[in-house]
Parts: sequence; structure tokens; C-alpha cells
Amino acid sequence: MNNKQINSLLNNLDEKVNLAIKQALEKHQKLGESVVIFDNGKIKTFTGEEIKILLENN
Repeated sequence: MNNKQINSLLNNLDEKVNLAIKQALEKHQKLGESVVIFDNGKIKTFTGEEIKILLENN
């Protein structure tokens, strides 16, 4: 595989991962469930309403 093919595969993978994350967040938001993430060494919890705001801003 050459660099162009590798970059194309990585970009495709990145798009798919971002879509999966967005869909999971939307599902949690619709169900009113919280999500927990680990960010810069800290645990953060987002409520369904906070998820809605995050999705609207991104």
C-alpha cells in the first residue's frame, strides 16, 4: 500500500468512527441517558440535555 491509499483508508475510518460516536450520542440524548468520557485525565459526565447542546454546537 502506498501513502495515498493509507491516508484514504485512515480518512474513511475517521469518518466512520465520528459517525458512530455521533449516533451513539444522539441515542443517549433521545433516551435521556448520560454518557461518561475520560478527557485529559478527568472523568466527565454529560446529561442528555448537555449532549443535546454538544450536538447542536458541533
